[in-house]
Amino acid sequence: MPKYYFLSGFDEQKGFPDYLINHFNKNISDKKSLVFICTTPNSFKINDYYFEINKNWFDQSKLNFDEVKLIDYRMSKEEAQTIVTNASCVFLCGGMTLMQNNFLDEYDLKDILRNIDVVMGMSAGAINMAKHSLSIEKSDTYTAKIYEGIGTADITVCPHFDLNNKELIDNVLCLTSNTHPIYCLCDNSAIFVGDSTIEYLGEVFLIQNSNMQKL
Repeated sequence: MPKYYFLSGFDEQKGFPDYLINHFNKNISDKKSLVFICTTPNSFKINDYYFEINKNWFDQSKLNFDEVKLIDYRMSKEEAQTIVTNASCVFLCGGMTLMQNNFLDEYDLKDILRNIDVVMGMSAGAINMAKHSLSIEKSDTYTAKIYEGIGTADITVCPHFDLNNKELIDNVLCLTSNTHPIYCLCDNSAIFVGDSTIEYLGEVFLIQNSNMQKL
């Protein structure tokens, strides 16, 4: 069965916490190829910048893959599909949530991603991994949108969760939780889905029917 990691966010210098590195090493045996999928496919400088940061997290963790690739508009749809199909692990980067989802649709990658051995999504990537994805934006007030994600697991996530953000919790998350239970991940936290089991790593909260509990 494929293994899925829903990740929140991490310090750019420190990268993955030790408990998560240990979990990766137990569950990732095939290290032939690691593929990063960006959120802004036409912003090459930004993509390269965060690609180096994210790749360095794996290097620091001694998770050394034989081949590492980045997918954006510099790569054709057909080439991207081939590279993802043959990937040992795919990392869906953080950033622009809806733009990444549109890119995955445009390049017809969602069906392929559901069959990869290991898929990780961080922040925007984690949101898009869900069956029912929740995009939250704020100008003067918060607005929320539920849309169809990749569907690696039937959970809806909210990364970068802050218990002190009462406006978000009361006006968006609690209301949305009446139709879609929401798994809220504080930074340095993750949810692992594999072999019909779910593991909550770090600080994770579930909001369901307007009630919140720590998992």
